[in-house]
Amino acid sequence: MKTTTIQLIIFITLFIMTVAPSVAFAQSTSVTLQAEAARESVYVGDSITFQIFLRGADTNTLPSIEFPDSVRGVYRRSGRQSFRSTRIVNGRQQQTINDRITFLYTITIIEPGKIIIPAATIRIGPNEYRSNAVMIESVLPQLAIEDRVELLLPRTTLYLNEAVPLDVTWWIGNINTSDFTLNTSEFSESVSLTPVETGFHGPQSFTLEIAGQRVIAVLDQTTIKGVEKARMRFRLMVTPNQVGRHTLGPIRIVFNRAEPNKRPYRAFIESEQVELTVIPLPVEGKPQSYDGAIGSYQLIASASIRSVNVGDPIELVVRISGNEPMPGITSGPAINQDRAFTDSFKVASEGWREDLPRKMGTRIYRTTIRATDATIDEIPPIQLSSFDTETGAYRVFRSNSIPIDVRAVKEITLADAIGSFKSNPPAATETEQSQLVPVETGLWAHAPIEGMLRHDGFDLQSRIRSPGWIATMSTGPLLACASLIAVRRRRRMGTDSAAIRRAWAIAKKLDTQGLCAQSIRTYLGAIIGCEPDSFSSNDLEAFTLDSDLRTQVSTLLKADEQSGFARSGDQQARPVPAGLLHALRRAVELQHQSLPLRRAS
Repeated sequence: MKTTTIQLIIFITLFIMTVAPSVAFAQSTSVTLQAEAARESVYVGDSITFQIFLRGADTNTLPSIEFPDSVRGVYRRSGRQSFRSTRIVNGRQQQTINDRITFLYTITIIEPGKIIIPAATIRIGPNEYRSNAVMIESVLPQLAIEDRVELLLPRTTLYLNEAVPLDVTWWIGNINTSDFTLNTSEFSESVSLTPVETGFHGPQSFTLEIAGQRVIAVLDQTTIKGVEKARMRFRLMVTPNQVGRHTLGPIRIVFNRAEPNKRPYRAFIESEQVELTVIPLPVEGKPQSYDGAIGSYQLIASASIRSVNVGDPIELVVRISGNEPMPGITSGPAINQDRAFTDSFKVASEGWREDLPRKMGTRIYRTTIRATDATIDEIPPIQLSSFDTETGAYRVFRSNSIPIDVRAVKEITLADAIGSFKSNPPAATETEQSQLVPVETGLWAHAPIEGMLRHDGFDLQSRIRSPGWIATMSTGPLLACASLIAVRRRRRMGTDSAAIRRAWAIAKKLDTQGLCAQSIRTYLGAIIGCEPDSFSSNDLEAFTLDSDLRTQVSTLLKADEQSGFARSGDQQARPVPAGLLHALRRAVELQHQSLPLRRAS
């Protein structure tokens, strides 16, 4: 029995020594970058998966890829995977470990024809790797001749930056329609779109995406010439941002349709194009205070307190109401340039602060003013200069005035207190002479206490009038007050500094993911105290930037606003200057030396 056990142990040992060396492990050392699309033939309007595979390397950097205009690409996510493959070489088993990173995109086909997506590149250390190009064949689905799309504008000659409503109506030829999309509609970069409430009513509503914006469409039915027809309607505000002739549309709708005794099929319908003529605002009649506002507005002013002393702080609030996108309304009116305010009030140098988040059709701003004279009996109306596109002339909109009661105050200073002593000097009295007399052996008695207080070595009244004594006695309270002010200011600034540091950390992560526009909104929004989605290209006016940097940042933000605030990688489709976020940070740091930028890097 023992012999059998020993033989078994010897056999197992010899087997391991013989077989184990024949299995070898290897790590794949070649680095490759490969791109592929989920389908090679698609309909216009279809969205498919596009993937880029990185093998043999590890990195947190996104590939660089420029999608053509006929494709809209959106970065979704990335993932890491590891695979093992086994093969036999010269009688030995060899296992190879392959690491792979997959970068996942969703692409929407916008135009028909052969589409070539160029090679993607990625840099790892000193080396740059390039993928293959990908070709996709796209075709338009069947034209739905029983449908039509109508575009309605109040007029086609518009002023620069004027916002006008565009009503879109889709007359649906067959109610057995589903899976409709407007993503293939075309809009020029010279026109900005803003979704607004339609004012339409119907039994059903849908959320649609067009040019990166979400709109609410209403479905109802109406009767035309005795025939009941279904229609879907929504409204956009169109704002031209370049002077000249521009084309609006077409708006294309791609959908699935089912008919009796037929298989469901893919179909489309598109509108006619609309030609726009954009003219500049007139120079004649432009007020000196005009700052770019266009349209009609209502201003309502309010004050935090109406009975004050001269110099007391008053929080002044102005609510501006108008039609979105409220072009030119980026801050409160410039009351620091209005003589009605500057002659009677001291306006806070910080300017207006906006209440966030914004509400549709409303902007609320706050600032602090202080009355300088007791004769003031009201806060004057706040004035906003705007261009009225209906009349073709400039107008000044005014808020209500606010009655206030201002009381005069008398400041009593230390000099006043000292002067009171000088004006009423104490009457001189004759010093009482006390003659010492000998007493019994022991300690001599001292003079009366009154004589000691009147001794030349200490005079209470003269000490009170002494500048040195005054400075000594006032140093303690002054230091206490200064410390209290410093602590409160540090606490207040600390919150802002922490918020900016957090925003900078988030912005850097977004920038490394290719979301440059969102990173800039996050960082600059924290500095001016607004949410990232509320920060627009117009808010760059709050920063002093050189012309090249301002142009680069403004162009990026405007392009992103055109397609909606991108939270995914659709910014990857636009070339972004390298290091733009860090260049912007350095410029802002020079302007705001108090910001915690160096510590946040």
